[in-house]
Amino acid sequence: MPITSNGFEARRFQDILQSINSDQASLVSPDIKSRPDSLLGVLNSIIALKQAEQEEYLQILADSFNIDKARDKFLDDLVALTKLERLGESASFGKLSIRAQEGLVIKAGKEFLDTSNNTVKTRSDILVSQVLGWRIIVTPILGPNGSVYSFTVSGRTYSHTKTAGQTIQDISAAMVALISEEPLISVTLNEVTGRIDVVSKNDYVAMNASFNALFKVETLYVSITAECDVTGPVPIYANTVTRIKTAQTGLFEVNNPGDFTLGRLVESDEELRARHGMSTSINGNCTIPAIVSRVRQVEGVTSVNYLENSTMHSDPSTGLPGNSYEIIVSGGSDTEIGEVLFSSKPAGIRTIGNTTYLTTYEGLPYVVNFTRPQALKMWVKVTYTVYDEETFPETGEQGIKDAIKAYVDSQPLGKDFLVKRLYGPVYAAVSGIEDLVITAYAQYEGDPDPEAGDYSDTPISIGVKSYAQVALDRILVSLA
Repeated sequence: MPITSNGFEARRFQDILQSINSDQASLVSPDIKSRPDSLLGVLNSIIALKQAEQEEYLQILADSFNIDKARDKFLDDLVALTKLERLGESASFGKLSIRAQEGLVIKAGKEFLDTSNNTVKTRSDILVSQVLGWRIIVTPILGPNGSVYSFTVSGRTYSHTKTAGQTIQDISAAMVALISEEPLISVTLNEVTGRIDVVSKNDYVAMNASFNALFKVETLYVSITAECDVTGPVPIYANTVTRIKTAQTGLFEVNNPGDFTLGRLVESDEELRARHGMSTSINGNCTIPAIVSRVRQVEGVTSVNYLENSTMHSDPSTGLPGNSYEIIVSGGSDTEIGEVLFSSKPAGIRTIGNTTYLTTYEGLPYVVNFTRPQALKMWVKVTYTVYDEETFPETGEQGIKDAIKAYVDSQPLGKDFLVKRLYGPVYAAVSGIEDLVITAYAQYEGDPDPEAGDYSDTPISIGVKSYAQVALDRILVSLA
């Protein structure tokens, strides 16, 4: 029978046919003729075939209730019970820094190119203005005595009134002295020209600041989110988006200060099952696994770790005070992560981290904290020999670099850097290699660049709040 202690198990055609023949022999006559070429044998085969088809359909239905076997829409319905959804396809996306003329409108869909000729396009319109600038360079205009020069940032205004005999340089020096008190920006002065350069301390984030009309804007930098024009995991490395595809008057320069967050194809059944396995139901649940599960679903989030101290006392091993937890998140928007953490935070439990998100509820301010991980800068050294019976491509050394960077970028937070794991991706990506020697060096903050004897192939420990980061120019490849 197809119903067993393990549930429904569809039978094979031959098993069904044998069962029919056996029943006829026991219930009708042991001498009944049911050979395959007999009329009864043919009828039995027809019945067995139809029965097998029906059991196959029933097996599909039964499997649709099994998370390990369900596929496609059936699997979507199962994981939906735990508030998970299959991740759709998405394009790689990241931040562009643009130098442009004040008042210029950059429309959504404006296209730029990286050094590999990948096209990225802006997601939304942006009006280039001081308020949206992350860097503003200005020079005072010499006005009459009593002219008020001012700079406003986040509602705070710094002003200077011109007195007799003051030069542009004097006015600039006075303004810089005032603006230097602002904690969220840095300011420098060109003492010769009187030019003032104001930069956000929060990397490439708008300062919400502006100078009044007595300043001439020399240069203005804004940032905007852009994405690849195709979906999937297209790598866009830092400082490679440097070309404007179609010139636009007033648009002078573009660059991407960091690697783009990789896009993806539609999540496969296997990937969805794995994510479901790491997640728990989040229906009104404020447990740490539930919070982590919700953060993982934020667009752009690539990895999540956590620390928790459920005792009343400080934990010296984690640095967490009593009754607190710390979520460590790589990728995603600060705002979206902050909203998820606020909506799922248990009442009265502290959140710890190096990033603060401020929100309000019923007119009252609330703060949640989480941690952005720190990158541990890695250097990788590769020496190789070529195999005479295969062709080592002209782009082979670049292929080695790309394979190593792709592998390192795919590793989750807190994953130790296992040097010997790099051999597989390199051999798989580049043909014609006979032998490899790969070593690495971890450069902690303040450490000098490595020398030849600093590299080794021993595993490098990565803390729970860190991740290994390697740039193409820190992968050194040479022929042995």
